[in-house]
Order: sequence, then C-alpha cells, then structure tokens
Amino acid sequence: MKYPKLFLFLICVSTFSNHTYSQTPGDILLNMKKFQACARVLYVAAHPDDENTRLISYLENSRYYQTAYLSLTRGDGGQNLIGNEQSEELGLIRTQELLAARREDGGEQFFTRAYDFGYSKNPEETFSIWNHDEILSDVVFVIRKFRPDIIITRFPTNGDGGHGHHTASAILAAEAFRAAADPAKFPEQLKLVSVWQAKRLFWNNFARWRNPVADMSGSLPLEINDYVPQRGLSVGEIAANSRSCHRSQGFGTAPQYGSIMEYFDLLDGTPAKTEIFENIPADWKKYNASTEFSSKIESAIQSFNPQRPAASIPALLEIHNELYAINDFPEKGEKLQLLNQIIASCAGLHLQLNSNKETLIPGEDAEFTMLAISRNTEGKIKALNINGANILDKSFDLKSNKLVENKFNFHVPDNAAFTNPYWLEKPHGKGSFTITDLAKTGQPDVDPAFTADAEIEFGKTLIHIQFPVLYRKVDPSRGELSHPLTIQPAIQAKTNVDVLVLSGADKRELVVEISGPGSAGGKIYPELPASVFTCEPQFYDLNDEEPFRTLKFNLSISPNRMFKPDSAYTVNLIYERDGKKEFLQALTQIKYDHIPDQTWIKPASIKLVHLNMKRVVQNIAYIEGAGDKVADCLTNAGYNVSMLKNDEIRAENLQKYDAVVIGIRAFNTRTDIPVIMPELLKYTENGGTFIVQYNTKNWLSDVALDPGPYTLSISRDRVTEEDAKINFLAPDHPVLNVPNKITGADFQGWVQERGLYFPDKWDEKYTALLSAADPGEKPSSGILLAAEYGKGHFIYTGISFFRELPAGVPGAYRLFANMLAFGHAELR
Repeated sequence: MKYPKLFLFLICVSTFSNHTYSQTPGDILLNMKKFQACARVLYVAAHPDDENTRLISYLENSRYYQTAYLSLTRGDGGQNLIGNEQSEELGLIRTQELLAARREDGGEQFFTRAYDFGYSKNPEETFSIWNHDEILSDVVFVIRKFRPDIIITRFPTNGDGGHGHHTASAILAAEAFRAAADPAKFPEQLKLVSVWQAKRLFWNNFARWRNPVADMSGSLPLEINDYVPQRGLSVGEIAANSRSCHRSQGFGTAPQYGSIMEYFDLLDGTPAKTEIFENIPADWKKYNASTEFSSKIESAIQSFNPQRPAASIPALLEIHNELYAINDFPEKGEKLQLLNQIIASCAGLHLQLNSNKETLIPGEDAEFTMLAISRNTEGKIKALNINGANILDKSFDLKSNKLVENKFNFHVPDNAAFTNPYWLEKPHGKGSFTITDLAKTGQPDVDPAFTADAEIEFGKTLIHIQFPVLYRKVDPSRGELSHPLTIQPAIQAKTNVDVLVLSGADKRELVVEISGPGSAGGKIYPELPASVFTCEPQFYDLNDEEPFRTLKFNLSISPNRMFKPDSAYTVNLIYERDGKKEFLQALTQIKYDHIPDQTWIKPASIKLVHLNMKRVVQNIAYIEGAGDKVADCLTNAGYNVSMLKNDEIRAENLQKYDAVVIGIRAFNTRTDIPVIMPELLKYTENGGTFIVQYNTKNWLSDVALDPGPYTLSISRDRVTEEDAKINFLAPDHPVLNVPNKITGADFQGWVQERGLYFPDKWDEKYTALLSAADPGEKPSSGILLAAEYGKGHFIYTGISFFRELPAGVPGAYRLFANMLAFGHAELR
C-alpha cells in the first residue's frame, strides 16, 4: 500500500527535534488512542496565529480526534519582530512557526495558494485581489483530501472578525462545505480525491473573549481544559506552548489554568442539541470494521505496560494484519502508517540516514550512513528505498539494542530538482502563488530532497517507516543538530545589494560573489537595458580563472544621462558559455534557532532604480528596532549610514550625524528605550534631526513614554490601499519641498499599503503634513508629523518605508531624503 504524503509530512516535521521515532510511553499510549479514534475536524482561518490552539490541543490530546488547521495564507504580509525578513521570506518563517505549533499540539497543517498581501478592511477588497474561485477550489480540495466530519471557522461571515482576510476565510469555508460534496464543482480534482460532505459547519464563537458576560445561550458550550496524563500537561498548557511558537509575531503566552469554555454556532449541516459531535461516529464503525477489531484495539490500549512497551508488539502486529484485510477506505494508508509508528516506538526503533554533505548538486556523488537500532526487541531491515530504489544489497538483522551502521555511495541524479518551496518556484501575482501541480494543493512544506522508506520485519509482519535523509552535525553548545538535506545549483551568485539607487550621474559598485565547484569558463554579466545603464567592465571573464570555490568581483554601474529618471528595472545576472545563456541562481538562507533552516533558490537579480533625487545630508545614524532593511536601502542610495550600538547612543556622540533614524517598532522591542530616548531628545534639542518610524500601541517598557518630544497617541488607524490618494495638508512645509519637490506622482507605484498605526491625537506643536484614507473612510492625518524641538527637528511617521524602500519605489526615496534633510535647508 502507498502511504499518503499527508502522513509522510507528519513524520518529516518531527525531525527538527532529533527524536524521529523514539517516543515516551506517554506518547505511545496517546498515539494508540488516536489510532482508536476516527473522527476528524478541520479548523479554518486566514493566517498563521489565527488558529485556536486551545481547541486544537483539546481535540487532538483529549478527544484524540485527527484535527487539522487550514490557514488560507502563510502570513507573508505581516510584520516581523525577530528580523528584517518581509513578504515571501517572512512567509517561510511563519510557515515553519505554524508547523512548530502543530508539533506542540499534535495537529496537522494545510495551506491554500492565497498570498497574504497585507491588511484588508473587508472581504470585498480581499476578493478583489484573491481570485475567489481559485482559493475556493483549494479549500474544497483540502476538504476532499482530509475528509473532516466537522468544519469549524475561527471567524464569522458577517465581518465581526475585523480583517478582510478573516471574513473571507469564513465565507470560503461556508461555500466549500457544500461545494466539496458537489461533483460538478472542480471536477478536475476527482482524479486525486473524491467528493466529501462534512456533517456540520460551526463558527467558534469568541464573544465571551470580548465580553465575559456575553449571552451565549444560543451557542453549544464545550469545556476543554482537560488534563492530558500521557503528556503531563493540561490542554491550556499545551495550547500555550503551541501559540508561543509564533515568535516572529510576538505571541508568547502564559498557560491558562482552570476552566476554559468554547462556544459554537451552527452555520450549516445537521442540527446538534447537546454537543458538536452529537451522533457522529468516532470509532472504527465509521469504516465498517468489526466489533472484534475494535475490541482488539481497546485491549491493546488497556494492556499497554509503560515499563515493557515491546510486550504490546504481538497484539499490535495482529491488528496491523487485520487492518490490511479491511476493505479500502481513503484514510486507511494514514491509519496504517500511524500503527507502524506505534509498533516502531514500542520496539524502541531508531533510524537515521545521514549525508556526509549538507548540500548536494545534481550529478555528484555522496556518502549516506544508515544508523539503525531496535532497543526493545529483535527485527530485520529487509530493504531501504530512497525515492523508490533499494540501496541495500542484503538484509540486516536488528539484534536487541545492537547498533547497525552501514555506509552507501549514492549518486544524485543529473536531473534532480532543486530543493525549493514549491509555492515559490514560479513568479506569483499579487493575490496568489502559482502552483501547477494539483497534488501539492494544501501541502504545508517542501518535499525532502530524498526520502527513505525502510521495510522492517517484526515476526512475520512487514512494516514501512518513512523518513527524510538529513545532514547532522554536533554543536559544542547545543549538541547534535539536524538540518534538511538540500539540492542546490552547481554555480550560485549573490550580490552585495538587493536594490541599487542611482540619482543623476551616480556611479555605484555592484559586488558579485560566485560560488561553485570550480572554473567552468564562460562569462558573467548583468543583463542591463543598454539605453538605460552602462556597466564597466561589461562582463567578468571566467576563462582566465583558476579553479575556485568562491570568487568575488566588482562591476561599476551608472545611468545613461540621456534617459529619463524615475524608473525601476529588475536586472538578472547571466552566465554565458559557448553561446548559451542561462540565469544564474541565488540562494536565500534563513536561519533561526526555533525553526529548521530555510532555503529559497531564485534567479540572481537586483533592482536598479534611477531617480531624480537630491541629497543634502550624508552622515546618518540608524538605531535598530524590530528589524528592517531601511538602513541598507539608504546606504544603497548613497548615504553613509552607521548602525549604532547601545553604548554609542549618547547625545555627545550623536552630534557628528546629520540625522538619526530609529527602526520600526523600536518602542515595542527595545528594553532600553527609557534610557536612550533622553539622549536622542537631547541630541535633537541641540540641533539634530531625529526620525521615528512606526510603532504599535504595545510598549515593551513599563515606563510610559511618548515616541517624540511632545505628546502623541498611537492608534490602529492604517491605509491599506497602496494607491490611496494622498492629500497635502501643509504643501509649503520644507519636508515636502526641500531638497526635492514632492508631488502626487511620488506616491505612484507603492506596494501593499500607505502605512499603519498612525497617531490619532497629537500635541499642537506637531504639524500634520499628509492625509489619506481607504475608500469610504475618514482620512487619517497622522501619517507624517513634523515638529521643531529646541534647535533641532523631529519627525514621526507611520508610512511603510520599511516596505517601499526595499521595493525600490522612487517617490519613497525622495520623501525620505527630504525627511533626513529637515532642518538642513542651509545646505541646499
């Protein structure tokens, strides 16, 4: 029997903990109860961190029901509290944080192709960007694949969930509830899945979380904070561990003790009077198994001895053989694979297949090492298949607690695909990723580079255990660490910048670094539009190079003076040899301790921005906040930018800088704000220019501080329409005129949004310079506030420069240049 990718994913995600198959007796017993239970629940919302981890933890660990969370997006458009990654890179982080959350609470994870394009104020706007039918088809596919008995939405369909994505997720779930059972809906899916009608659709009513005395008499209640003896934790503790995995969103939370009530409103399906699972089969009767079969499962659970888990193996093997004899049903492969894991855990089976290299390239040879040990009983390894091919020339006996180690030479196929997030393999539109393989719909993560399938014989029964090939190393401070094995291009390129900004006759140095197995001849050059830019030298010749592992060279790029400025170009790096051209590939790596390392392979390119921008100041100090790329962008625009360390933020040290800029959400992430703000305001009072970028209302410091010299109040106001009309409230103000004249044209071509968390109240000493509004809303006038303070000048802005500058928006650069020049008009 083939094992479905859904369950293969469950095995693979556990590898980050380095305990792929070893489980505690509590884990084994919990999985036995999950094998016994047959009910399935699908929870639906819009983003990573929207899910109710309390409910998922309860259903998985107390009711033992197979529970999955369908997040329509990967959270690409959110903010990042732990680094400067945005957009797709942030989506990679949040995907892994969501998978980590599921490892904590035991649930499964699905996604659609929907791209998180940022905050949306209503579902109409959301569906104007998402293709409704495309995303609906993905939700339908996941329902048909997972086959839940009950579907639960996090948000209502009436807009009370706030975010337009939230409401859209509920609307799509309601439509998909019926569409999944209709063979006329998305019939192309029926080659892979079959129609499915869930029994009920509920909204997980959260009115009590907003109002503790809200009337819930019309909702079905459910007490969920059970104690889970197999884990030694309550549901509230498991849920807190799960939710705290969303580190990039700052969602660390304390456990909740005592009673936790959840409430449910029926949206569709058969009525229920007492309980959401009323009259829904939750045992093996659902699959027409015999009473005797169910009794054997119950007997195995009751007789399980945590001191002697191997004693359960004979009964489990008997259940395994009888399961094969039951008529096929769609969930059979998953149930069989779970049972195989239980048997392997009772045997104390531990399997590894490790590569001697962390990365491989197509066509090269590698050495794989197999480590196998069965610590509680004897068995035999009959075969070890890698991507379908058996690499063993003989079977191996597994003696009790005796390690088997064997090395294999492995050739990476010449046509092996690069290890890449499948949803990022092709360019995507504003509203959705481009996914051409229908079978991957809903799949949460990238396929492993190589998957091993071990055929293990216990007694006369053969079980299959699937696991990824990994690279392992020992860190002196952390012990053994495992990393996903990746297949990467033979030659890779990276540049010192993502965006290069040229104004007037600027000339900029582009540093290119090439890595590969050696000199392959040929030449490398940026594919520049000849009428716009020139490059010196025109190409870099590899024919004269000795064999190399890494190679760096500089290219000087300047604009063609005859060309009209205010244009942006994406320029690819080309490798040409023997008259054949190909795009060089770049590798983006994301490394954090709380998630597996992530890699994204994409064409090596930079964005060249040619604009008409004057700079009248040069030396800028930047103080890091939550993380952004603004400082890098200012450097790439020709400024001298210094990143300040904590002990450098003193008024007397700051006087050498023309302006000081503090990064996004600094007041939400820096514990030293009460210490450094007096120094920054003293610098400003003595004649400096000080710029504060957006913050939320949640100050990290216990000390109440204004993010400026005068009182201002941060609100949740934002303008999500990136092309919303900008109104000039003080058109003669220096920030809108010096040294660059700012006009409406400067606000064209912006991305995702105008800005967020604008002040809604401020001292009269501030001057509001701009306002904007989303359709049908009152304009926000706190977008850009400027004030004089002593001899100096201060600006507070909620404009999303942290998005616009990396995107190469010309008008954003010009406006920021004016902000830096505020108070320096004498330098014109």
